Amino acid sequence: MASSERVQRALVAAASLSLEEREELITELILGLERDRESEPGYDEAWSAELRRRVDGVVSGKSKGVLWPQVRREIEARLAERRRESA
Repeated sequence: MASSERVQRALVAAASLSLEEREELITELILGLERDRESEPGYDEAWSAELRRRVDGVVSGKSKGVLWPQVRREIEARLAERRRESA
């Protein structure tokens, strides 16, 4: 999926921001998506149940977390793959 020219310009502009500014931008973009998205029936209840399941798993010791460096590598690999596919 190729990015539009507008998205490319936004990415170039975002690249010049400081780390803190990029974090703020990402947060605002995600919050904007959540505000604009119309929830499907049962969405909130399903997410509440999923969050409770995950919390229970961590509290009980059945679920182990993944360290941030590993998660970051996986995210970067996925993004690199998407870029190759859209080129």
